[in-house]
Amino acid sequence: MPKISRQNNSDDMRKTMILESPEKIEIENHKEFIDAAWKYVFPLIAILPIMAQSRFTAVVIALLFILFSLGKVPVANMRRRTTYLTVMVILYSALCLAAGLYSDFGGPAAKESAKILSALAIFSMVLMRAKNGDEKTILKTIAVICAVISFLCIDASSFKNFTKAYAALMKLLLYECDIEKMGYEQGIRITGIFCNANISAGIMAFGILISIYLAGKPNSAKKRFAAFVILGANSLGFLLSFSMGATAALFLACIAFIIASDKKNRFSLLFLMAETFVSTIAFSFAAIPFLGTSGTISAIPLMCCLLCGPFIWVLDRFAGQNLIKKLEGKDKAIGIACGILIAVVAVYAALALNITSAVTLSSGERLSRAEYLAPGEYDISAQIDNPAEIVIYSQNEAQLMMHTNTVLYSGKLNTAKFKVPEGSRVVWFAITAQDDTHIKKVSLSDGTVLKLGYPMLPEIISNRLQGLFANQNFIQRLVFFRDGIKLFKQSPIIGSGLASVEGRLTSVQSFYYESVYIHNHFIQVLDEMGIVGLVVFVLMLLSAVILLQKSKRAQNERTMYAVLVACLVMMTAHSVTEVVWSTGMYQSVAFLLFSSIVLFYGDKAKEQTNKVAMGAVTAGVYVLIISFGAMIAGNLIAADKVRKFQPSDRASVISAMRKLELLDVYDDEFYKATYIQNALLADNYKEKSVAAKYARQLRATDEYRACTDVAMYYYLPKGMIEEMFDASRAALAQEASNPEAWNLQLDFYQQALAVLTERHMTEYIKGVMTTLNYLEDYNKGRMQEIEISEQNKPFADCVKNLAASGASNEDIYKALLPFAKR
Repeated sequence: MPKISRQNNSDDMRKTMILESPEKIEIENHKEFIDAAWKYVFPLIAILPIMAQSRFTAVVIALLFILFSLGKVPVANMRRRTTYLTVMVILYSALCLAAGLYSDFGGPAAKESAKILSALAIFSMVLMRAKNGDEKTILKTIAVICAVISFLCIDASSFKNFTKAYAALMKLLLYECDIEKMGYEQGIRITGIFCNANISAGIMAFGILISIYLAGKPNSAKKRFAAFVILGANSLGFLLSFSMGATAALFLACIAFIIASDKKNRFSLLFLMAETFVSTIAFSFAAIPFLGTSGTISAIPLMCCLLCGPFIWVLDRFAGQNLIKKLEGKDKAIGIACGILIAVVAVYAALALNITSAVTLSSGERLSRAEYLAPGEYDISAQIDNPAEIVIYSQNEAQLMMHTNTVLYSGKLNTAKFKVPEGSRVVWFAITAQDDTHIKKVSLSDGTVLKLGYPMLPEIISNRLQGLFANQNFIQRLVFFRDGIKLFKQSPIIGSGLASVEGRLTSVQSFYYESVYIHNHFIQVLDEMGIVGLVVFVLMLLSAVILLQKSKRAQNERTMYAVLVACLVMMTAHSVTEVVWSTGMYQSVAFLLFSSIVLFYGDKAKEQTNKVAMGAVTAGVYVLIISFGAMIAGNLIAADKVRKFQPSDRASVISAMRKLELLDVYDDEFYKATYIQNALLADNYKEKSVAAKYARQLRATDEYRACTDVAMYYYLPKGMIEEMFDASRAALAQEASNPEAWNLQLDFYQQALAVLTERHMTEYIKGVMTTLNYLEDYNKGRMQEIEISEQNKPFADCVKNLAASGASNEDIYKALLPFAKR
């Protein structure tokens, strides 16, 4: 029996001990568990920020990022995938998050920052955990999520049971859904679960493009059928949402899809798109009559959503595929077939827009039609079987901008006479039935015949196309763009910060309107992050183009390349006319698509930057997500503490506000104002010193709420009258276009009378008069003048009379005392 070396035996035992170490086994098991969990958890992580966009969701996703980014493999993956696009996505996100910190609108900025954080965390997790080739899985996930959104959007306008369950689930994630705002704009479109058809349509457009890609792949019969089901759901939801901006962008994306595809696949792709178009139109006719209904029939739109895809599959299986096989290798025949197909669609569109029919209106139903009439007098004649009412109104350029109109006639349809004024861009005819009424024809004295029914078009499309060449939504978007450029000029380099548009827009308007976003993301970025932000945003899009072009040369999967190109065209084109990029749900989808582009490109070491740069990018991701996740969590915790706070005395309020101000780096205006209000009443030099610092900080923002608070709670109690009025006018400058803001300041001036004494009256009269003169100057040249309310007019008139009279402080005080509000 051979001898066994003690040394060798010892080494073997040591190796065995190392291999069987419980700690090592536990670590390996943990890694295996995380790797296995990612595959199943990823769809849930992806859907979370798209369906439940809230600050709480962002914090949860940041925590999930920490969980799934642990280990050497995620870090190594991130380093290997540090492409141009990776760097620009992270840099753009970093600029957005930084802009949330220097914004003067902290509360909204925290919400906007949460959207960016969620999208960045998902983008980073995919790059860290996904394997090369997983871009197909990501695209499938996006398509399914879009189909679920489409299904819920249709349900919200009909059956509603699934939407109620969705809203209940979202409430658990602190994302409040207003079911009342979801639903159906009668005869116009469905508003969807996001209460904005443009956003949901933009997301569903990605679902359509990806579903077309999946349906066209040579997969198993089951997978292709599933792809068609997803395609049908996305297509029907998209059409029922009927966003004209999204439709135009999708049209461009489909053209890009065809051009970017292999030449041999272009006809089959075009034919599949045509099949989808025909099927979706057909099922929309079946679904629209039951939108906005209740009971069992309200489930019909949902059934249409589920059946549209199988119908496309039948068309493709028994018509499309057979035709493609017959034309295979016959380039000339394919060219002719493409020409015929395009001609058929063009002829259909022309006929659908021009062939009209009579309509039957039920009791109370309203039909709106538009005509472009020359100035002059007109009579109406109508062929109807029951009396009907009509309201005729016109809109000129200014009215289209302001969403106002001039009523030309209101009364019986058969006796209508009206005069179109000079400068009119469009005339609207709103017909309402008193009882069930069949309207065969409505004609004008100049020979114009109103187009009533459009038998070849779904009602949603025919109604939305009315007034297309004088569309007030499009005209108002031009106003948004113009005012957005004005806003950009206020801070051209780094912008005014996230969420600043809604607040600052009122400082540059020529008439008052409310809008959270500019409806053009390029201008939106200019306003929020200046030239620096725009350059990075454009470079992010360009880097995606560059990476796709490199992928085209490096990969054999040309169809994958084509669909990613189409998605990039879609997101770029749609961002010119809509707010989609500013919404968390859309941005998360966009970043997932970016991650697909990076994965599709693969690990190309020769294209990467140096190791130091790759390490810096990877470290930057961790720093951004963890630090801003903590800050958004602080914002949430602070808000929760305020809701639960029960003050015992002034000292407890001062202490609590100081702590909350430190905890919440975003929305600290309330804490500072409350601190000031209480600190001035306390006999403590240190607290008063802090209050003075807070007052300077609030005043420096030039934000309406902050400046009003410092005027009311700091300058007024301290008798600093001139500073009080300066702060008030700074507040008005920010909200200058808002009539309510002016009247609230006049209310505040009257409240101040309860605190002031006779010795303040000279400064007081001067301050009020300066504000009134500011209003008078501001109104010059405006499209819509600011008016003082009936309640405030007596006060304003009294101040003007006292200023002109040269009365003494004592007389001024006595005359104004009746206006004092407590």
